[in-house]
Amino acid sequence: MNDFLSTSLIEDKTKLLALKFPAFGLKQNEQGAWVRTPELKNLGSDQVNRFVDEWLYARALSVAPYSGKAAKEHVTLIVADGDKQRAIEIGVLARKPEFVVTRPDENLEYSFPEETGTRLMQLKPE
Repeated sequence: MNDFLSTSLIEDKTKLLALKFPAFGLKQNEQGAWVRTPELKNLGSDQVNRFVDEWLYARALSVAPYSGKAAKEHVTLIVADGDKQRAIEIGVLARKPEFVVTRPDENLEYSFPEETGTRLMQLKPE
């Protein structure tokens, strides 16, 4: 059954508008550039764009029904499907030895390599 589940955290047709983390947020300005709040000096736009792409193209090693474990932290993705905007809640269940997140709206759990979790959760100047 799990073979039919998509390993994509975000559906391909979905447009990402903003991300909210415990320590910072990212959103697109009117020009379409991503802006981090609070601002970080020496953080290049290429680096921010790569970070957003990590979220857009994140593919899990495995997907399973949600185990019911409590999330340690949360990330909120604001997305657009056509004209409709909605929030996708991502619960971080574990960072090590694997990065495991849940999407309660889908009742699914996604497992990624630990390095992927680091790339998805940290945005710092290089």
